[in-house]
Amino acid sequence: MQNFLAGFLFGFLGEYTKKIGRISIVLLGSVIHLLVFIAVYINFPKESPLHIVPKSNSPDVILGHPYLSIAIICGFGLGFGDACWNTQIFSFLVSKYNKKSAEAFALFKFFQSLLTCAAFFYGTVLELQWHMLILVVTGILGCFGFIVAERLPADEREVTEYENTLAETNSMDRIRVD
Repeated sequence: MQNFLAGFLFGFLGEYTKKIGRISIVLLGSVIHLLVFIAVYINFPKESPLHIVPKSNSPDVILGHPYLSIAIICGFGLGFGDACWNTQIFSFLVSKYNKKSAEAFALFKFFQSLLTCAAFFYGTVLELQWHMLILVVTGILGCFGFIVAERLPADEREVTEYENTLAETNSMDRIRVD
């Protein structure tokens, strides 16, 4: 539902999303994910990934016991944040690698599947705080990587424009110094 809602929202507001840019939408998705990770950490006991946890109060849960309403809101937030990421990654791949989009999508899906496989392996042996730490660190690195990739030139024309801009900036700095 949340993926549909986010996809519909970004599609319906296409011109506005172009105006605010892909980086802003990825930042929104990242912030939503970070807030959800905090809520999951607060709402669930640390041993919850390892086995079924009784419903009674647990000393590991900051709120006393897990709340279903918080879990549902977290699920919605994860889906919405994921849709923010996916719509912008797909848009990025199509625009930056329009001549080799099949190869770009294949590499993206390969690494996404590889890391999902790794998560299934560590998912049954690590406690919740380690899951959250991995998600927070990789989420921040992924956001930073997206911002860097979005700002880098993609083809020779953009490289030339980028180098010309740098040359103009450097010459303007020399004029100010002189």
